[in-house]
This record gives sequence, C-alpha cells and structure tokens, in this order.
Amino acid sequence: MTSKIIDMDNNGLNFYNSNPDINDYRNTGVGFLVNDQSMITATDFEEVDGRIATIKIHSKATKQTINLIGCYAPTESSNDEVSKEKFYLKLKDTIKKLKLNKLPILILGDYNCRLSQDLHTYYPNIIGKAIKLETETSENGMKLINLCKTLNLRVMNSFTTKPEHRTHTWVHPKTQMGHVIDLVI
Repeated sequence: MTSKIIDMDNNGLNFYNSNPDINDYRNTGVGFLVNDQSMITATDFEEVDGRIATIKIHSKATKQTINLIGCYAPTESSNDEVSKEKFYLKLKDTIKKLKLNKLPILILGDYNCRLSQDLHTYYPNIIGKAIKLETETSENGMKLINLCKTLNLRVMNSFTTKPEHRTHTWVHPKTQMGHVIDLVI
C-alpha cells in the first residue's frame, strides 16, 4: 500500500491518506484532512498500515505540536481474531513509538466497540461518566480497555458532557439506535 497526500482544491486543503486496499476498501483506510492555510501545519505523515496512520500537527497560534493517530479497528462481527489481535498490537507499538518523542498524543478512531457505563466503576481513570454508554461491553471494548490500562490512556469523550443526541457517532441502520464507537483516546 502506498500513502498519498492529495491536494484537494489548490487552497491548501490536503488529504493525508493511508491508501486502502482497492480490493478491500470497506475494511481499511485512514486519513487526515488538513487545511494548511489555517493556523496549523502537518508534518511527518506515516502510514503504519491500512488501519493505522500517524501525523504531527503544529499550531502556529499556540506554538504547540501534537501527534495524532488515526485508526480503524476490525468490526465486532469479524471472525478474524488474528486481525483484531494484530490491530491492537500494532496500535500499542505505534503509541509506544510516538511516546518516545515526548509530545502529546491524541488517538482518533473508529474502534467498532461498545463500552458499558459500568466500566466507570471499575476503571474511573479510563472511562468517565459524562456520556451514556452501552449496557454491556463488547469483546472489542475489552480489548480497548486493556490497551488503555496497559498504556495509561483515557477515553476522553467519556469525560466531556454533551446532550445525548450529540454523543452518538454511529446509528445502526436497522434499529436506528445511536452508539458511541468513534472515540478520542
């Protein structure tokens, strides 16, 4: 796979894309859309694989730099446990590598998981109680919690209060039920 930086409109809008496998476009692909004419600049884009990519963002206004990781986890319905394990191992390695440069890291992703509200009771430093989560934690959810425990990470959207209808990041096409599967770690 080849990474691409696409100039979207000659106005400084660039799409940094970990090019998905053309034959598997529904299961891979991560990107960052950056307006280089804004108060930020992007550098050091790296495609880890079709599910994980990194980029460094520098704010001209605050003079701060952060690392962003974009990721797209295998779906809960996938029977390929090897791919799921590989994804979380690769994500863990990517986070550890970026921690070496001592810059803040935000991990933005579609984790395809369900996190239950009662996780706050057991992991108050990982899961906040600001948003309504699920009644049960899925298998992918536990993989994410274990990653957060291991690397001392927090699910940041669970610490920010918003109206419930604004917290859902995905709506099931059949049941029309809203869920929070896109998370900021």
